[in-house]
Amino acid sequence: MVKNRVSWISKKERFGMNVIIVDRNKHESFLADHRQDPYTRQLIGVGDKIVICANCKTVYLESSWKIKGHCSINPKICESVNTLSSIPNQKAITHFSSKPTIKIVEKKTINKTAIALFVTIIIILLAIILFFSPKYFSYRKSADELIVVKQDVVSYENNIKELTQSNNKLATENNILKTNITTLEVKNKAFEEEVKNLKTINKGILSKHLMSIYSIEFKSTNYSSSTTYISYGNTLYSSLIYYLCPKISYNGAFEGNIKLSIKIIQPNGVLVTGNSSPSGYTYEQNMYCKKGYNTAELGGWGNSSGGTYSSGNYRIEFWYSNVCIGEKNFYIY
Repeated sequence: MVKNRVSWISKKERFGMNVIIVDRNKHESFLADHRQDPYTRQLIGVGDKIVICANCKTVYLESSWKIKGHCSINPKICESVNTLSSIPNQKAITHFSSKPTIKIVEKKTINKTAIALFVTIIIILLAIILFFSPKYFSYRKSADELIVVKQDVVSYENNIKELTQSNNKLATENNILKTNITTLEVKNKAFEEEVKNLKTINKGILSKHLMSIYSIEFKSTNYSSSTTYISYGNTLYSSLIYYLCPKISYNGAFEGNIKLSIKIIQPNGVLVTGNSSPSGYTYEQNMYCKKGYNTAELGGWGNSSGGTYSSGNYRIEFWYSNVCIGEKNFYIY
């Protein structure tokens, strides 16, 4: 019976023992099945020498095959001495079982009623699964989405809470800053008043101990031609002004040389200045101060070609030691 089973094997596979060395690249799918030797239960790996029965396709280690020199895993099925020269398709190889058995087909009388009942139950179960499964999965999906939405809501609420706390903190700090600004404004106003009073006091002291100017007049002179175009006390015309020279009437408290700083302010509020102007003033003038009521003619500001002054309201101020000791508004036509 065994001989008839192996009658189709080629001559090359019938004679001699074909030994195959397991290669990692060539036999990758074979290795993936994790096959064992039927005798030793040893896992067959890369580099192992194997023999495959040409009849039942059972895989042996070379040493196990040599024990009897033929397939002997189940003498009732196969005792072939023939081996394969290469590993066949994986589906054709017999998987080793620790208890090989022979499948015996027995004819049994089947109860048709039981089969019908079994089939009916299967159909009912399939119908139930088909009917309820979509709803269940839909419900599950909705439940999962609801959980995600709830988590998002909680996250948003926490963010709003944190932002509200930050906003309240900033509002509190803003109120504190406003209070501090109000306090500083009040202090600054009081400081300005104090400075103003000190300037008034200082001016009074200087007027008492130095000099006070009570009258100011102007003339226009061209130093280049030594010509006076407008005399003191006359109307000032812009076309006739070359150097605008003030004459002051003052009450001196002592005698000595002093330096006056003079400001001439234009109608637009801008200080008249030139290349020789000191910082914050139009020009400076040295004079000799006498005790009592006196007058002094001071040097002027302008140029020898005219045109320095246009029409409008002007202001002249006389300063000494950062205190204004005399001032006057005048108009040039």
